[in-house]
Amino acid sequence: MRILIVEDDSSIAALLVDYLHARGHEVDWAASAPRALALLDESEFEALILDRGLPRMEGLRFLRLLREEMQLHMPVLVLTARDSESDKLEGFDAGADDYVVKPFSLAEVEARLLALLRRSGNRGENKMLRCGKLCFDTSRYELTLDGQVLSAGPKTLQLLEILMRESGRVFTHEQLEMALWKESQGNSDKLRQVLYQARKLVDTPGSRCSITTVHGRGYRLDITP
Repeated sequence: MRILIVEDDSSIAALLVDYLHARGHEVDWAASAPRALALLDESEFEALILDRGLPRMEGLRFLRLLREEMQLHMPVLVLTARDSESDKLEGFDAGADDYVVKPFSLAEVEARLLALLRRSGNRGENKMLRCGKLCFDTSRYELTLDGQVLSAGPKTLQLLEILMRESGRVFTHEQLEMALWKESQGNSDKLRQVLYQARKLVDTPGSRCSITTVHGRGYRLDITP
């Protein structure tokens, strides 16, 4: 994912840039709205992380500019220290797609960005996801193996969509929980149960795919010979 971070606090920006780069994303950083506008003019981005407390142009004013005048519809995740309901409603009214209050979890920020990107359909070229002989039609939300529709629950399909969009990438336990339930599940076995159901569909000789547990790190979807 190509992400633009608009954040005037260099220490926060550095944490986000380093983490997201390490997760395999392309990231640019702007410390002000004018610099962000210059970057948006130069490059295309799939998502934007926006600090509300920007200098020279307040974050929500900048967001309204993007939405109303520039007609940019990429997913925007707003970061702020303001946590009241009225602050959040004001952010959504300005065009925010999601809202994270500081201090925040880096894994949660990434999980929320991935969820926003899936909902936005920003990756139109990936409406048909393939892994070996498995095919996931995201427009119909249908999983097939050699043309035969496979029956699965909504959380199982959601998990497989996440893994198939970036096969070979390791997702941590926390990232998958945040993507599926929007919050950590503590000591619950919910994710293990969903993984079990997904493996029943995927880990078959005919699929040429497998869900691999990377000990100490998480899970990934691999294409097998």
